[in-house]
Amino acid sequence: MVDLVDYRPGLIFFQDLAWLKNLPSGADLLNPQALTIVILAAGRSTRFGDRHKALPPPWGVGLLARAAEIARVVGLQNRLVVTGYRAAEVEAEAAHLGLRSVHNEGFDRGMLSSILTGLAEVRSGAALLLPVDAALVSPQTVLALVALWSQLRPADQERALLIPSYAGQVGHPPLLGPWVIRGALSSGLGDMRAILASFLEPAWAEAFQKGLAPPQPPELGPIRFVARPDEGILTDIDTPKDFELALARQPELKPWPTPRELWTLLGLVDPGARVKRHCLAVARGALRLAVASREVWPPDQVELVDPIPGFLGGLIHDVDRSRKKHEAQAEARLQTLGWPRLGRIVGEHKNLAWPLTGAWEPTEQFGAMALYLADKYFLETSLVPLEVRFGAKLNSFDNPRAREKALARLANAQRMEAWFRERLSQEPGQVVGQRSAHKLEDLADELEMEIEGP
Repeated sequence: MVDLVDYRPGLIFFQDLAWLKNLPSGADLLNPQALTIVILAAGRSTRFGDRHKALPPPWGVGLLARAAEIARVVGLQNRLVVTGYRAAEVEAEAAHLGLRSVHNEGFDRGMLSSILTGLAEVRSGAALLLPVDAALVSPQTVLALVALWSQLRPADQERALLIPSYAGQVGHPPLLGPWVIRGALSSGLGDMRAILASFLEPAWAEAFQKGLAPPQPPELGPIRFVARPDEGILTDIDTPKDFELALARQPELKPWPTPRELWTLLGLVDPGARVKRHCLAVARGALRLAVASREVWPPDQVELVDPIPGFLGGLIHDVDRSRKKHEAQAEARLQTLGWPRLGRIVGEHKNLAWPLTGAWEPTEQFGAMALYLADKYFLETSLVPLEVRFGAKLNSFDNPRAREKALARLANAQRMEAWFRERLSQEPGQVVGQRSAHKLEDLADELEMEIEGP
């Protein structure tokens, strides 16, 4: 079974849903334009010899590309790189990666000068500060910070200071709200740690100055220390040996995201309200198929019918709908984020062969089946029979071969439907349309309210 409780302090998703009730009605909780990732790549990389860490091989090790990939898969649209040493080469690499550049003329004065140069270019909203040396942080950590920021009240978003930590030690990348950014730009302090410490309570500031998270970090308000199982938070790539060691110890993070993480990701990629509504409808449908199946499954097998993977897959399955072969694009995105099991389920949602081929872990197999069939019942948010769902496309095919393939996909879906019908002793299409008693239905209600606004 997938653990329903996220272990990060302050981010309990299923033990208590009360925090959802406190969200301001109609607030713009997740505006992709309101957050800029500032990648700091101005240093000399002196301990790398002739190579520059930001540049690709053979001139470097490609850490700027790694940072850009994190921003891409997480869905951050505003991406800025601060250049300094060998600026022309780094700016060319940045342009190739789709990053906007700003040059720090005084880069030799130290990292603070580059940070302030980058923050001065943040035109609105919050900033995520990622030194290129720290680009081996997990994309999951970045998404966790953005997810938490997106849940804060607007007043707390303004004053946000979110600091990731690993094993009690603070690291990168911190997330700064607009008020903190303005304070940093006007501060006369000599380094960024001292500047950020000035926003903390004295006891927290003392621990932070020593590189430590406070023993009892706050769970409310705009200032948070976000504990993550990610050694990359502390990784600082100064030498080729550092790089080799960091690659060798890439952390194994939790295999499943939370629904809120996926909803944040969907909002960042921003496929539109229509796609979000469809994803919610399919997530509910997959959940309901699983809940109904658990009621009739043999007691010794019921644990194989986990409702969570199908629901998670439904939430995110059309994240890349606007792209060609969107299911493969979504699978690749989830794999890069560190969720390959969910990626496989989503990658098969369009054309899951029945009977299933290849090796599947049982709960993942059921999740893939529930997602596949639930998706076939929905024209956007309208629940329709399979023949209607496929008929809408069949009528658009003039090419006989294309029509033949579409008919084969319909037959495949009908075989899957018959499999569920036999076990449920009722029409699967009816099950998909009937609300279950599962707690995820309540969460789906809240997410739907966020789409609709006030």
